[in-house]
Amino acid sequence: MKLRSIVSAPATASWRLLREFAYSAPSDPETLFYDFYAIMSLSGFGPNTRHMPDKVFSTGSRELDHELTVTLAELISVLKPQLLNVVFKSAVAEFFHAFFPSSYSASDEHIENILGDYAPVFFVWREDWQNKTHTLWNMARAVFTTIDKNRLYQQNSQATVDNLLAIYRSLDRHRLMSMMEMIYADEKHWAPNVGGEAWRNICESWADLSEANGLWAITQQIDHIYDLVHNTASVFSKIPEYDWFKEALDFKYANDPLDRASRGMNIIVRQARLLAGRGGRIMEPEETKEKKKIPYQPGWRATLTQKHPDMPNPYAEDSPAGKITE
Repeated sequence: MKLRSIVSAPATASWRLLREFAYSAPSDPETLFYDFYAIMSLSGFGPNTRHMPDKVFSTGSRELDHELTVTLAELISVLKPQLLNVVFKSAVAEFFHAFFPSSYSASDEHIENILGDYAPVFFVWREDWQNKTHTLWNMARAVFTTIDKNRLYQQNSQATVDNLLAIYRSLDRHRLMSMMEMIYADEKHWAPNVGGEAWRNICESWADLSEANGLWAITQQIDHIYDLVHNTASVFSKIPEYDWFKEALDFKYANDPLDRASRGMNIIVRQARLLAGRGGRIMEPEETKEKKKIPYQPGWRATLTQKHPDMPNPYAEDSPAGKITE
């Protein structure tokens, strides 16, 4: 009894803390990175996970899995849109190379064949860049923030602004990423170390994350996004706010990401690790154990006999099988 009280006391405290504490995802990209990999250290993917889109954790305790799932859902609600914005901005930042023949040598006729209905958008965007107004490009790079029309009218003629705004309003990020992906995929016309297949893959990965449903699929795509590289570096290298990324990636591979995670994630993961015992028996609260007590259910042979009482029992004592088993 003394041993039981010693073992269960910290477990009971951990359960109480997990139930009472509500994780709130931070907005800081670096902290989100560490929070994601800290909680994913407790993930377990079984063979049937693909049939269970929200099944990420397999600690052996339904209640613990539920607490971790709620925490992960909160984290992803902030992290997914943030990563979509960042990868979009990075793809747009690279795309200006397509406006120069020295980087992208395709003819206008070839571009029309590739893009079809998207071709006019590309040509207006290229003209906007080559005229050094950069209006449409900056709109895209700003991830479609509010447009300051007065500022645009000061820099351009009304006809130019109206034309740009019409194109801008006709676009959404999915269409724009599709257009960029088609140009990036035209690898034979790209110069070395710019555009090409690496950026096509980045656009495709953006679409995969955008369309991913269920926690399992989203976490897989987020992990893939963090591993994305372009021709010379990480997909995040074009974003000044992610100057920490390379060092964080190295730290994550060699250390426990929980060491740099948020206070809230530390509370969740450390208690969960204590309860899970890093592969050991789950220390569940007494009331949970009581709920899980299931009355004895007879095996399939006994059940079959109950349903069909007139059917001979091959495992009866006087049967050949029964004698062999004795």
